Amino acid sequence: MKKSHVLRAVGWFGVGLVAGATVFLLQRSPHVTVVRPLGAERPITPHRVDLYHYPLLPLTPGAVIPQGKPLLVNLWAPWCGPCLEEWRPLQNLSRRLESHGAATLGLAVATNVAASRSFLHQHPSRYPVYLLRARLRRLATRLGIPVAGIPDTVLLSARGRVLLVVSGKLQAGDAKRFLAALPEKTRRARIN
Repeated sequence: MKKSHVLRAVGWFGVGLVAGATVFLLQRSPHVTVVRPLGAERPITPHRVDLYHYPLLPLTPGAVIPQGKPLLVNLWAPWCGPCLEEWRPLQNLSRRLESHGAATLGLAVATNVAASRSFLHQHPSRYPVYLLRARLRRLATRLGIPVAGIPDTVLLSARGRVLLVVSGKLQAGDAKRFLAALPEKTRRARIN
């Protein structure tokens, strides 16, 4: 066998070993539960997130960060195929969450203002959308999500505590997960 073939085989073996160990540790970790290959649902973390601490540029007219209610935050980019695929279901999820006392907010990341505004012109949003200008890594750490990719969708309590994180494109059952993760008093208040 040629030396290059041996080195390539050893390299791929190493990559496989690291990937296998990572999956094993993620499945055994008390902090992360793998739900499906494209996304992960993580349990409540002690972090609190205040979006006013981040440099945000409003992309939709009259954009205001909702206060005093649970908040669904979707991180997306206009060049992201899965983000476009989940755009309409996310608008519907926003409507359902609103009927249960929660709000929704979009955060465009890793993109520029013109591309984001062009996307929103073609695909209007029913909820406020902002451009996150910097500190994505810091925000991702606080939210408990990997910075590796988007979309990511996070449900925050009214006080900014992370309730649920779904990484990757939203799937059919995720709407029920977000509704179930809402605080009980929020769900009851809207029913009564």
